[in-house]
Amino acid sequence: MFSFSLFWLLIPYIIFLAIFVVFLIIDIYHLIEAGAYNARGFFVTFFVATLAVINLTITWMLLSDIDWTEPLILF
Repeated sequence: MFSFSLFWLLIPYIIFLAIFVVFLIIDIYHLIEAGAYNARGFFVTFFVATLAVINLTITWMLLSDIDWTEPLILF
């Protein structure tokens, strides 16, 4: 029987979040660097950042009650 801790399932999600944050920072940097101070650029950046915060909040609420030391048994 093969089993592992549920904690290992968080690693791909954390990697995804790190990549998303890097791209969000690059987006904000390009807005500032290019001098794109128009309403559309700020709106899109604000919209994406707001969705990211909502996503993180809902994820935190859903995952906070899980026992991450519980083994996941395969086969």
